[in-house]
Amino acid sequence: MTSNDWISVFKSFHGHPELGFQETATTNKIREILEAEGIEIISTDLSTGLVAVIRGKQEEKSVCLRADIDALPIQEQTDLPYSSHNCGVMHACGHDFHITVALAAAVKLNRMKDRLRGTLYIAFQPGEEVFGGAEKVLQTGVLDNVSEFYGFHADPALRVGEVGIKEDGVMAAVDRFRIDVKGTGTHAATPHLGNNPISVMTSLISALQNFAVREIPPSQSHVVSFTHISGGNAWNIIPEATFCEGTARTFRDQDRRFIRDSFSRIVHGFGEMTGAACELEWISGPPAVINDRALCEVARVTAAEAGLNAVDFVPEMISDDFSFFTEQTVNSRGLYLKIGTGIGFPLHHPKFQIDLAAITPAVELISRILWKTLT
Repeated sequence: MTSNDWISVFKSFHGHPELGFQETATTNKIREILEAEGIEIISTDLSTGLVAVIRGKQEEKSVCLRADIDALPIQEQTDLPYSSHNCGVMHACGHDFHITVALAAAVKLNRMKDRLRGTLYIAFQPGEEVFGGAEKVLQTGVLDNVSEFYGFHADPALRVGEVGIKEDGVMAAVDRFRIDVKGTGTHAATPHLGNNPISVMTSLISALQNFAVREIPPSQSHVVSFTHISGGNAWNIIPEATFCEGTARTFRDQDRRFIRDSFSRIVHGFGEMTGAACELEWISGPPAVINDRALCEVARVTAAEAGLNAVDFVPEMISDDFSFFTEQTVNSRGLYLKIGTGIGFPLHHPKFQIDLAAITPAVELISRILWKTLT
């Protein structure tokens, strides 16, 4: 397939986005392209998404390229001629770009598989935006023997021809929390007859914001954000209950544990102190994405050979469940790159778009890196 063919493939994926775990048509098109190229697709119990494999003549090592395939519940506002046909759904995070680049790299390497000294898996992963997709792929067991995982992401903060490479932590671990406070409702004129959960909640949030992260060094990136609070429905009634939600984001495991444990201690302590029922629900999300230093060096050399400009990037407090792949065994390691897709609107914006000129250099880079590790 030519560069123009892959641009057409990208436009097709962009125009027909599907939400997490609903990517039926997307999966079918991926399957169609792989089968046309004679690339083996592994039978799994995945309802959407799939894992393909390219087996070299020798089995010295097994590596995996991961591409996420789901879209977002966003109404597209790009006015592109190939914009989304699915109302309220858009590839606003570049997963259409990820699919296209992974397919093109797979086709390219499959045509040279007789020279590979190992096995290449290509995981087209569902449900990255809604969490759970990476775990579903790993639960199939087909990647149990993989020692290296490769991933990448479209980056509208980088120009076409630039690739972001950074050692160690590049994407944060993300946890979600919900706190429920149940007091005693009463008329606003008689607060002494009740136990105002709003007063308890506001004091609790202040305490958590001030004390839950106090022992984390300022040099260690971390974020605690309260994003939703709700309670009451009238101006003259003290409600019985209120709740809040938010997120904690960290790079180090010890910081992640410390914030969770601090929240638990403070929330339950407030319950004892105020007489209100205070409950914490902590929902653990993906761990931090950690780049292997040796693989980063390979990527820098390879980028230069491909005529691309390798640049450092600031680690971000957003997440990617790619981290589950590299944490599946003690010896697994990973490389996660940011690939420039043209300076423009940020990810998850209704006007986000990929510069089509970014596809060819991305395919060249990913193909070369995988070629190096398998030959």
